[in-house]
Amino acid sequence: METAARKIQWQVIGESCRGASHIKGNLPNQDALSFWLPESGFGPPAILAIADGHGSPQHFRSASGAKLAVQAATSLLLAFAKMHGTQSDANSLRTEVAELPQRVVENWTASVSAHLAANPFREEEFSRLQDPQDADARAEVTNNPLVAYGATLLIVLVTGYYAVFLQIGDGDILWVDDTGKTVRPVPADARLIANQTTSLCQSEAWKDFRWHVEAPLHHPPALILVSTDGYANSFRSDDDFLLIGRDFLNIARTGGLQKVSAQLPGILHDASEKGSGDDVTFGIMCRQDAIAAGAEGVAAGSEEEAMAGYVSKAEYESLRAKLDEHLRAAEHRLSLLQWLLALALILSVISLAFGIGARYYPARPAAPAIISPNTGAENPSQAGSPANTPPQRRDPPQPAQPGASPKSGPGH
Repeated sequence: METAARKIQWQVIGESCRGASHIKGNLPNQDALSFWLPESGFGPPAILAIADGHGSPQHFRSASGAKLAVQAATSLLLAFAKMHGTQSDANSLRTEVAELPQRVVENWTASVSAHLAANPFREEEFSRLQDPQDADARAEVTNNPLVAYGATLLIVLVTGYYAVFLQIGDGDILWVDDTGKTVRPVPADARLIANQTTSLCQSEAWKDFRWHVEAPLHHPPALILVSTDGYANSFRSDDDFLLIGRDFLNIARTGGLQKVSAQLPGILHDASEKGSGDDVTFGIMCRQDAIAAGAEGVAAGSEEEAMAGYVSKAEYESLRAKLDEHLRAAEHRLSLLQWLLALALILSVISLAFGIGARYYPARPAAPAIISPNTGAENPSQAGSPANTPPQRRDPPQPAQPGASPKSGPGH
């Protein structure tokens, strides 16, 4: 296993996009990203850390807090990898990983304290906390300066033998296997509802970390995707969001990681502008042999097969319009056919009834038509009855529209 594991090579890329709402509100990008690879440009080990600074007024230094968080996490996980690079005992490894959250928080707190000592709070930084209703928030910062630096944090470490995932707060870590199946390796936190999140700035924040260890790493993923919540919030549903695993894998296999890197800024910009409006930061850890194997398979097929699963926004909208048109036409034909079948059945029953009547009962003189003095209609008891009203065509159900980001990139 160790010989095979050492042959695995990892690359890491990432991008951070200032949110559309932050641009309009003249706010900075409060996300941060950091990754580490050996000088060769390929891991293992490979480390990726992403942090999301809080946007509330009392967190006015969260951009700095996020940057300090990813720096502290990267340096700590690098030291951990050097110390446990060939760790093969899974139980022992999990015991060591269980201690990492507290060390991450301690390192971050020390970095924030050093930053604050060198850069004391200025009165203008409290400008968004001037109203009477902001008194509690201002007091919160005064009593606990860490609040001003509040941020979430997501960390991934991959070696040739194991993978470590740690997370506090919202955001997403996705494991994408060689078939494109995408899952979350880190347990969910039921407290993260709407805009509520846990944070590094809270008391005993290390207790709010969720983590997972994959050891031994017999079947490493093709991709590991890490993003702040601004990306997932740009999708209509979580199922739509999880499709990005397959889509990014297809792009990498058809054009390499360079193609993904070239398209990533536009994808994230569209996600924020047409979706959440928040800062969006996204990192990819890519297993080279999985991408190379997939690329060889695609090269042997047609161009259409190579682009399966990924289309441009214009192509997607065109295909969706054609699909809607076909669905409406099919629904119309189906309604007409059902109406004709029902009419044929009624006529058959009437014909059969008349045949039976003619056989067993003598013919009677026809009764005179009864004319309504009010409407002039024959047999007013029958006029306008539901039986004389043709069935109404129902419009087909409209297909669910994708979120803003999938229209412009992966995750349709």
